[in-house]
Amino acid sequence: MRRVSPASSRTSFGPRRQWFEAYGALTAQHNIADIADFDRGDLLPNLIAQLALRTSRTLNISDLSKTLQLARATIDRYIAALEALYIVACVQPWSRNEISPLAKTPKIHFLDSGLVAALCRYSPGSIEQRAVFGRLLETFVFAELLRLASFHSDPPSIYHLRSLAGEEVDFILETWDHKIVAIEVKANATVNYDWFKTMRTLRDTLGPAFVQGIVLYTGKEVKQFDDRRVAAPVSCLWGD
Repeated sequence: MRRVSPASSRTSFGPRRQWFEAYGALTAQHNIADIADFDRGDLLPNLIAQLALRTSRTLNISDLSKTLQLARATIDRYIAALEALYIVACVQPWSRNEISPLAKTPKIHFLDSGLVAALCRYSPGSIEQRAVFGRLLETFVFAELLRLASFHSDPPSIYHLRSLAGEEVDFILETWDHKIVAIEVKANATVNYDWFKTMRTLRDTLGPAFVQGIVLYTGKEVKQFDDRRVAAPVSCLWGD
């Protein structure tokens, strides 16, 4: 779930970033020995830093292997350990017979948005880093969805959708009886109707199984497009 350290919240931006960077590396190195037998703990800081740069993106192990000069099997084992430590999560691709062809690559997300922001060297208000903010916002929403799902006795499974043609939905929430809620995250303060294009395809294809399509954006108003598609502020995840 999303974790916020009291120590980090009491520091200014520069020292806070340094605190998070040290926190991520030390947490992994200190705890990884408890769950697996790894003799290369020195690899973790670089791996975590590279994963941070890829947060909210599909996970390309071959690219990581080339960048870090590590075998794919080694990277797979370390990522599994980081998942066990609740530092990262791999969101699996959603699939359904009615919709194809779909990509089969998982997405990587961090469970602590403060940590990943520090590792990405994100500077609030920087125009140059607007794309980074979009990915951080998606990762933040993922952690919030996990938190909300944990309140339910039978929580939905969380997937992502990406077609081979490039159509995407950031999160697909699927219940045990295969009901679907689609959630897209946008770092924009105004709503674009085109954001709902893939959701419209899902609604028309899945019929009643498609319960709701939601675009979470940085604006302040709820905008209802039809009975099953709505744009809502990101703040609705923790407010009214």
